[in-house]
Amino acid sequence: MFSFHITYLKFFLVLLTGLILSVAAFNWAVDPYGKYQIIKIAGFNLEKTQVEIIGLRTLKAIGLLNADYRAVILGSSRAHNGINPNHAVFKSIGLTYNVSLNGTNIYELEEIFTFILKHHHNLQEVVFSLDFLTFSTRRTVGPDFEQSLFSDNYSVWTKLSHTFSLDEGYYSIQTILDNVARKRAAYHGIITEQGFAKRKFPLPHSQLFVKVLSKRFFVNKYTYAAFCYSQDRLQRFQRILAKARQRGILVRLFISPIHAWQQEAIRIMGLYPTFEQWKRDLTTILA
Repeated sequence: MFSFHITYLKFFLVLLTGLILSVAAFNWAVDPYGKYQIIKIAGFNLEKTQVEIIGLRTLKAIGLLNADYRAVILGSSRAHNGINPNHAVFKSIGLTYNVSLNGTNIYELEEIFTFILKHHHNLQEVVFSLDFLTFSTRRTVGPDFEQSLFSDNYSVWTKLSHTFSLDEGYYSIQTILDNVARKRAAYHGIITEQGFAKRKFPLPHSQLFVKVLSKRFFVNKYTYAAFCYSQDRLQRFQRILAKARQRGILVRLFISPIHAWQQEAIRIMGLYPTFEQWKRDLTTILA
């Protein structure tokens, strides 16, 4: 009787191991989040219809692996919505990707630039849009970034642990069903293949600007309400420049232009001396 139970237990363990390995192999082949980028078959898994569930940072990390880019655009939402990597000005450089992110900060941008250097050895140029808000410690790293390939916490183990999960198995099945139905991934409506925003604003841009300025910039801790200027962010910016210089990469820097009303908002919130100091600090670093 005891021997029978041991045999039964062994059979169960072998069956369970086989099931777990089968799930992992299935998730690896379908690759619903585009982590591996090895098997790409139209009608099977080419359209990553489930990837937008995680967020924009995941999308852009995957997008950066789809081609050998010669230039990148770094920055916040201003650059994400405003600088088209398909513009004629980039033609002489080569294929360009807009890796700018909404609500980002210099901590994220340094991690992203490290990721870019790791995967793009032919990178020649960086267009860097500098934004006052990205130098505030109030802008922290969210789950969207931590779950993306950009994060240094995203290890091989993290990738594999997700691959073995039943949750990812569900998304793999959904990916196949969507591909069979010839459904396109929703992110095609969010960003282009080169990371540029595809966006329709609910109001004329001037009206939307006034609405956001009045309702968000005076009360939101991530903007001016609890702005905290950070020397750590400055040091990270300096490290980005140092890494670029070591690789012989040309960096084109500019401070994102802002409306006079926004400058007035900075003054009302008592941040104008900090705003001016920030520009002096940037100049000192570049000098």
